[in-house]
Amino acid sequence: MGLMSMTNAAAILQDQLKRVKFRMQILDLIEDRLREMKALAQRVAWHDLNQGEIDIIQKRVNELAGEITFLERLEAPDLIH
Repeated sequence: MGLMSMTNAAAILQDQLKRVKFRMQILDLIEDRLREMKALAQRVAWHDLNQGEIDIIQKRVNELAGEITFLERLEAPDLIH
């Protein structure tokens, strides 16, 4: 393999590494939102809440679900220059 090919291969691997790191950050953000959703669900299950409190929690769960959908669709930015 020539020097130029090795340089290109290294650049491709570096790009792939950056994409994997980006995806891991996105997965961490998704995990945070899922934890919050779980905590909210447990609050509803464990406490005697009135309908207004449940509605507020449901609204937040819906917001979190939307954020997760958005995060799942994110692609790593074009990293090759």
